[in-house]
Amino acid sequence: MVFGACIGHDQTVQDDARKESTAETAIESQIRKIKQTYGVQVHYHYGADEYFPHKWRDAPISASGAPLSLKEVERLLPLIDTFLSSYPKTVIAERVCEKQDHPGFSR
Repeated sequence: MVFGACIGHDQTVQDDARKESTAETAIESQIRKIKQTYGVQVHYHYGADEYFPHKWRDAPISASGAPLSLKEVERLLPLIDTFLSSYPKTVIAERVCEKQDHPGFSR
């Protein structure tokens, strides 16, 4: 009986891992499309300590953040695509940049 429960649990864990892998593949595909279409790199794996400069984490800015769930990333990518599509590519190129390219960013 316990053995059967373990098998069921292991199968659930494997199924969950497979679903997560499928979700990440779909996410990466959408991210590649956004990068190719608009030149914008979407990041969804990060640590706030590595992302925000130290001076941004201190008051008065007190920047903080946490990674989103894969489900939330999947929900937001089409919204990002729609948002970006509403602006000329020249505006996006001038106004959207990687953090290290931002004039206020320094470690």
